[in-house]
Order: sequence, then C-alpha cells, then structure tokens
Amino acid sequence: MLPAIRKNISAIEIPQRHYNSAVEANSYAINSYALGISGKLCGVDGELNLSEKRAFLGLFPYFGLEHIPILRETANDDSSVYLMCRRFCKFTNENSTISAKLFGRLFKLAGSDNTVNVYEISFLEKTCGMLGLSKTFLEKALEYYFLASVKKFEGNFAKREDIKTFYRNQIIKLHPDIYAGDSLLSYRVKSKIISLANERLKLLNAHYKTSLT
Repeated sequence: MLPAIRKNISAIEIPQRHYNSAVEANSYAINSYALGISGKLCGVDGELNLSEKRAFLGLFPYFGLEHIPILRETANDDSSVYLMCRRFCKFTNENSTISAKLFGRLFKLAGSDNTVNVYEISFLEKTCGMLGLSKTFLEKALEYYFLASVKKFEGNFAKREDIKTFYRNQIIKLHPDIYAGDSLLSYRVKSKIISLANERLKLLNAHYKTSLT
C-alpha cells in the first residue's frame, strides 16, 4: 500500500514490507510522495481528467494503471502537500537536482491539457518553495509555456480558417488581462506572467499577420 492513499498525511509512515535493500525502500518512499504531490496538483482545479492520467503514466514510469485510483483519491482528500514535499526532500537528502526533476514533471503534468491555469500556477509556486527550489525554476517553466506554442504558427495549417481559430483560442486562453486581477499569485510571479503574456501576444500578432499574407 502506498503512503499517499491514507487520509491523514501527518500519520503517514512508510508501511512495513520486505525490501531487498535500503535503496529500494528509499526509492519506494520517494515515488510514493511524488505520487501524492502529483495527486494534489491534479485536484486543485477539479477532478482528475483523462489528459492528466495519460501524462502521469508517461511522466512517472514507476507507476501503472493500478495507481490511478490512488492518484484520484489523493487529489480529493485533505492531506498536506507541505508534509509530502518535506518528506520527499528528506528521502532524497535535500537533493535539489531530484527536486528540480520532480518540479519539471509537475509542470508538464499541469500543462497536459494544453492549459496551465492560475490554480495550478499558484500550486506550483508554493510547491517550488516547499521543495527548496528557487522561483527561477517556475519562471523558466512559464517562459517555455507562454512562448513555445507560438511556434505552431510556423507550421502549415490546412485552411486559412484554421489559422484564425488557433489565434482566437490562444488569445482567449492566455491573454494578459486574465492574470492582472488574480489574487492567488505572488506579485513577482504575476508580474512575470503578465510580462510573458504581453510578449506572447506580440509574437502571436506578428505570426498571425504573416500567416494570412
């Protein structure tokens, strides 16, 4: 039984079972807490969706389909993500490289449905600190998220209307005004997002005009 399925995270301990080595036991603990943190991320904006399930299985090969119910349960329970993060760090000996890898996977998991919303960004901002990482990690991830999809304009759209549809969807999804009045994010992160969103809007407009000519 994975620790993450228990309702009271403060009572979580690695269950008694046979391990072939201390390394195996440690790996089991690390992956268990990674599962718990991932579940909490999936639950911040509602129920676990199909895109998140598929992304989770791809990003965390340690787990299989049998762990999806645990992921769903963790998403909806009252367990503490702070304790999960701190115990993850404890079992990795505060290894920032491992924490950074987990954070990268969490961001990809958040964006698995092609949108990283303010609830997810807020969760990621807090988790970044709980894992002992600088907010630079979050800012770099946001840079990629806001600017990478603009490159889709460089591809070939089947029809002129496809270009217009893609443009409208992108504007609605990531317009700077969406984040301007948000109170969930810190001033630093919100300022970064608005700056990136404005930069992205300029790039989209440029690509849009070029694609229609």
